[in-house]
Amino acid sequence: MGNYMSPSINGYYLGLSRGFLNLGVQKDFQKAGVLRLSCNDILETSQIRGQSFDGADLDFYIRFKYEKRVFMATYTYQFGNSKIKGTRDRKVGSQEEQRRVTN
Repeated sequence: MGNYMSPSINGYYLGLSRGFLNLGVQKDFQKAGVLRLSCNDILETSQIRGQSFDGADLDFYIRFKYEKRVFMATYTYQFGNSKIKGTRDRKVGSQEEQRRVTN
């Protein structure tokens, strides 16, 4: 997943382009679980940059950098008895009343 924002203008402020790129992969081991690996902001480009217009009364430059890239690993395993029957289809009182009204 990625995101890109083009340059924008707001009063004296010229917001420069910015963006980021995230990546994730997943491996399903059938009954042994699921392994997920992901990384946020692979290229370390997630930052806000801006500056004043040329010739403006104010002169400034802004650079705000977010957290460094983060790597994550997740393993999910469902344990317990997987041979339990599915839930029964039970009728509740309001469903029975609805059936009587429609007939």
